[in-house]
Amino acid sequence: FRSATAILLLHATGLPSELVTSDGEQNPVAIEIPHCDASWLKVVNCPKQEHGIDWEVFLKNACEHCPVDRPCKLGPQEPALLYAQMAVGGSEGVQNSFHCIPGLLSAMIIIAQYFLVQAPPDDLTAFLSVSSSLAPFPFYTTQYTRYANMVPIDMMLCNQEAARTPAIENRYVPRVHAEDSGLCGMVFTDDQLVRRCRSLRNNANVFDRSSQALETITCPDTSHFYVDEELGRKISKYQKRANS
Repeated sequence: FRSATAILLLHATGLPSELVTSDGEQNPVAIEIPHCDASWLKVVNCPKQEHGIDWEVFLKNACEHCPVDRPCKLGPQEPALLYAQMAVGGSEGVQNSFHCIPGLLSAMIIIAQYFLVQAPPDDLTAFLSVSSSLAPFPFYTTQYTRYANMVPIDMMLCNQEAARTPAIENRYVPRVHAEDSGLCGMVFTDDQLVRRCRSLRNNANVFDRSSQALETITCPDTSHFYVDEELGRKISKYQKRANS
């Protein structure tokens, strides 16, 4: 669903008094949880701090830069991105165990948007396979597979003016995991290869204007983009492979 609230089934034990049933029994109760309201963190079993992560700060920063069910616009030093890296990366190579499951899944969604990710652990796959809200965090579980397997179109365009148009917002193209699959990003059929070959042969004597066209293309300045060391090595490897 895509409502502004999440319906969470919890046991009455430990909930605020206004949420406990009148008979005092530990029956599951339905709770409407709004997005971006830190007062609901305790209700979804999120402590204030966990393994060095301040969930209140994470929630506040994520809500400032991540519209509900939309891509985030986080800088490299934003607390939400830094805390997400801590949550997903673990401590000294060891994955920590979290009580705040909605927060951990939200961190995974943020990381999937900015980095290449591997398949999630089996115990978390069950959570991600069900379409539900992660309120009070501004995410839905379906965003993980979207970002893990797709790339926003606005990140692929040189024309930044076109990238900011409403028609492009929240649109995606498949992400290619060339390193894992060994497959190219685009595969041509035999018929397509023959047509390309014939086209090149027929145009052999045509004046090549491609160099002039390339001179008119201007791409945005990418010097401000942040790429961590590991991703930088992967990109360098792809560039060497492309130029070989």
